[in-house]
Amino acid sequence: MSTLKVILTKDISTLGEEGDIKTVKRGYARNFLLPKGLAIECSKKNLADIESKKDYYEKRKLEKRDVATKLKELLETKKIKLVVPAGDKGRLFGTVTSINISEELNKDEEIKNFGTLIDRKQIELNEHIKFQGNYKYRIHIYQDIYAVMELHVEAKIEKHKEEKGRRKRFDRPRRNYMSEKSTETSPKEETTEIEEKKESIE
Repeated sequence: MSTLKVILTKDISTLGEEGDIKTVKRGYARNFLLPKGLAIECSKKNLADIESKKDYYEKRKLEKRDVATKLKELLETKKIKLVVPAGDKGRLFGTVTSINISEELNKDEEIKNFGTLIDRKQIELNEHIKFQGNYKYRIHIYQDIYAVMELHVEAKIEKHKEEKGRRKRFDRPRRNYMSEKSTETSPKEETTEIEEKKESIE
């Protein structure tokens, strides 16, 4: 498979940091990295330029580590709660994923003001969350810096539509047979009525 050596000009979470030299698929480089300005070809000229900026890149890494440490401290003060629809046995309708967690974290004003958003790819879940309870997960912030987080999942019990329909049928008001009977003509009254009609004919 054809590959190409490139120098990253920006941080890419799945690949590396600015200034890193990486070997990638030629198509990925030609169609994505180079056109978007995320990398440059690893030519002699570009290598020499990167070498001259070595001190700058080292300084940038120290700055990023400092920012990551502060973000870790902020995140670890956050415990999020997700209320998820569930069946009557407490099993969630669907699974809680890293997308749900990142969306909830990114609503937080303090995290917004920090100037960063938590990407779902940074979130590491050790299990599929299908029931309510307390869970732990990690957020990969930078290099070896991780925030260890807590998540509370609460089940919102929802009955199935069929059960609701069945309950409604059972809850229909009972007919008042006593009141219905009271409006009917008794056999005795019926006989008397027939005799009266006979007498009027005679």
